Amino acid sequence: MRSTQGMQLAIRLACLALFVAVFAAAHRQRVAQGRRARQLAEAGGEGGEGGVQAAIVGGAKAAKGRYPYLVSLRRNVPGHPHFCGATLIAPRILLSAAHCFWDAAKANSSDASVKLPQARIGGYESRGGKYEARQVVDMLTPAAYNPRTQQFDVAVLLLNKPSAASPVKLAAGNRKAEPPLKEWQQVYSAGWGRLAHAGALPTVLQEVALGYVPRANCSKQLPQVTKYRSMICAGSPLGGRNTCSGDSGGPLLRKGRRMQGDIQIGVVSFGFSCSGKLGVYSSVPYLKFWIRQAVIPGAARPARAAAALRSARRLAAAPPAPPPAMDELKAKLGGLLGRGHHAERERPLDESQLAAAADPRAMPGRRLYQEDRHTLIPDFSLPGPSKAGVPCQFMAVYDGHASHKGSEHASRRLHDYIAAQPAVQACTGESCDEQKVEAALTAAFEGADEEIVGKAIERGDRYGTTAVCALRIGSALYAAHAGDSRAVLCRDGHAVSLTRDHKPASVPEERRRIEAKGGQIVYEADRVVSNPEGVRHSRLNMSRALGDPDFKEPRRLVEAAPDVARVELRPGSDTFVLLGSDGLFDVMEPQQAVDLALQALVGQPSEASAEAAAGVLVQEALRKGSSDNVTAALLLLDWQRAAA
Repeated sequence: MRSTQGMQLAIRLACLALFVAVFAAAHRQRVAQGRRARQLAEAGGEGGEGGVQAAIVGGAKAAKGRYPYLVSLRRNVPGHPHFCGATLIAPRILLSAAHCFWDAAKANSSDASVKLPQARIGGYESRGGKYEARQVVDMLTPAAYNPRTQQFDVAVLLLNKPSAASPVKLAAGNRKAEPPLKEWQQVYSAGWGRLAHAGALPTVLQEVALGYVPRANCSKQLPQVTKYRSMICAGSPLGGRNTCSGDSGGPLLRKGRRMQGDIQIGVVSFGFSCSGKLGVYSSVPYLKFWIRQAVIPGAARPARAAAALRSARRLAAAPPAPPPAMDELKAKLGGLLGRGHHAERERPLDESQLAAAADPRAMPGRRLYQEDRHTLIPDFSLPGPSKAGVPCQFMAVYDGHASHKGSEHASRRLHDYIAAQPAVQACTGESCDEQKVEAALTAAFEGADEEIVGKAIERGDRYGTTAVCALRIGSALYAAHAGDSRAVLCRDGHAVSLTRDHKPASVPEERRRIEAKGGQIVYEADRVVSNPEGVRHSRLNMSRALGDPDFKEPRRLVEAAPDVARVELRPGSDTFVLLGSDGLFDVMEPQQAVDLALQALVGQPSEASAEAAAGVLVQEALRKGSSDNVTAALLLLDWQRAAA
């Protein structure tokens, strides 16, 4: 009996000791959180410059000139025109939030330009003061942006001309991990948003010190953060510090000792109370792949070493927008703008690349990734008989699907296969064996296809690409294509179509070929179904393409052999060849495209005017509502050299 009572007493004492230990641990945690909250309320911080003190919604006036890269986006409305913030990330590029522009993006109308805001860069006062004034002329938001959940809440904006201000640095991209910050590590935000919920608007720029909150802890209060890795959190342990209405699109920063050391880790997205404990931000490290895509598509592409490619030009991307109304958009973009979720796209953005000039001929449109590629070789050096005085030119457009890898591979290799064909080498323009050249182009396409399929299988992947190319040797023009990218010749101002889309259901001979091999076609969607014996089941809306192993083995349902058209060029009549992806021609007839290009080729046609004309075509396709990647490329026919 005594033994039983002694055991019960021991158990009670152990439970009491455990309760005291738990209570003490909780008390220590509350004390630590309170200490951290007081630290956040005081001046200074990790690498910061100080000056942040308790004020309305936890913020205070920022030091004048501290944020030269901060931008006030403003509409031409009476009262307080500021509606969102942004940051300058390159001389002509702003980073903001997609929800700031959702209504304008939905409008998709010819007068949408009036909805694009003005930008005040480096200002301090909400009214008046010194600042750089610029006009936003282009806007791009991710195709995956969800206005209900605010997933992928980020936007890239193009300015009408470069800013002289110093851009902010972006955190390195990492889609698998959060920013390398400890819990409650100090971060900052700044903007011209309201000083309280439904409260007054500030007269000068405000900043607020916050603490970073890892997703695991943030999701306890905001469960949706668990679902979307594009979101990160920051706030205050005791509440009372947060961003508010009007701060959207502004930055979440790790401040350096000077402004040059600032690193942007987030974009202000949403919260449930201006004075609440937590706010949600779009993660720059996670979304860096898309920002990179929107700013410098192809930046990770390896350098091309072949001597024949010295003149080749790589495309960049720019965001979709209303029709270009400024001369700057009819020349090379003075700084910028295209990559996705594959490994090579996840490298940290090289800030020095953002200053490089870029070309507006290819844009991701409303898609999240840019999968188009392009090759232009104005002087296509071919071995074989002397071609002195014979212009040799090559141009190709590739529209990838299931990845950028197929179009990337083709853009590097197809022209090599073509240049290696003896029939092509022997062609001098005046003396070309048409049948042999056609067979050579077919062999080149099939050789590139075999290489792409082999690489895809090796990677356990399934990607592919369309291909359309124009090969000009003297007065002979050859257009070869597989898929639904197109080639158009401008002859006396008229559009001459050189290709026909390869579709599984709507092209009778393609349909008969596929069904003869036992292939299945979904007629209402005009798609061919992959080999049922394959591990994966997919559908493709074209009957010819390079790559696509699921459609090549065990039965070859999708062919790589191109259709080849030969045209005898007419000096003085034939001006250029236009190649475009389906994102262009889905919304524009060939004659419309030729007319627009001719309008842009003012005066003596040149490489610069050709780039401008291609940019005009892409902008018009986006204005018309194209939601696909859009690429347009012009090959000017060099008659001066031919005459020489």
